[in-house]
Amino acid sequence: MWAMADENKLMMFFAEAIAGISDDIPFPAGSPHALMLFAHAPNFVEGQEVAVGGATEMGWLEVKVVKAGEIKEGPASIDEEALRLAAEDAVEYGLGLVVYDSELPPEGLKLTPGIGVQPDAT
Repeated sequence: MWAMADENKLMMFFAEAIAGISDDIPFPAGSPHALMLFAHAPNFVEGQEVAVGGATEMGWLEVKVVKAGEIKEGPASIDEEALRLAAEDAVEYGLGLVVYDSELPPEGLKLTPGIGVQPDAT
């Protein structure tokens, strides 16, 4: 079983946000995107502050978390390489981020019970 060297937890936050004007954002300003944010913090509230605050500092606007959870088994339990690397960054630096290339539809993301977060298909 994976264990942190400190009391912090590894958390993930699935969010939607609007690209701002920033050298750190390679997307057109105003375009909506899904973000997977990872934070390493002592509790959920501080984790969300780290995640949303970090994305905002990078130039993302209107960051809205739509789903969150703790990764109890650590970064190695994540199969997808980009997500695993972002989780590892969170453990090392406090924050990790993956931005999905496709723009979101105007309705944004919606939760589908039993499936998770899906782009709105309407």
